[in-house]
Amino acid sequence: MTAHRTHSGYTLVEMLITLVLLAALLTIMLPAYRAHILRSYRVVAAHELMQLMARQDIFFQQHKRYAQDFTDLGLSTHPYAIDGSGAELVVDSGRRTYRIELNSVGNGYQLVARPQLAQAADTQCGELRLTDYGLRSVSGPSAPSSCW
Repeated sequence: MTAHRTHSGYTLVEMLITLVLLAALLTIMLPAYRAHILRSYRVVAAHELMQLMARQDIFFQQHKRYAQDFTDLGLSTHPYAIDGSGAELVVDSGRRTYRIELNSVGNGYQLVARPQLAQAADTQCGELRLTDYGLRSVSGPSAPSSCW
């Protein structure tokens, strides 16, 4: 009586087909994932600017003028950076996604969030700007309403 051997496992052709399919999926999914990450960090920066605007309003009510730098608003440095979760960082941190700046404009101010490091790939919106009047703008070609 002859014994029949059964082979378990995958052939080289089956493994190559699987690798090709995985590579195709990755080339489709990675750009979409990266765009999602850029958008989520942009939302965090926009939220940070709105929080700073609220602090400026409180400062104005108490002092009848706007703060000239972030230390007047209770922050540790001026300017400063934030990471993807909105945590305050020093401006040269390797984890920064945005650099947050305060510019005096006449009797008012402009808050600016400048994309940093990998976030600089967000060329559609670029810098986020917010004035003391609540005017929102961007430096990129997209409409402010799609970036904010």
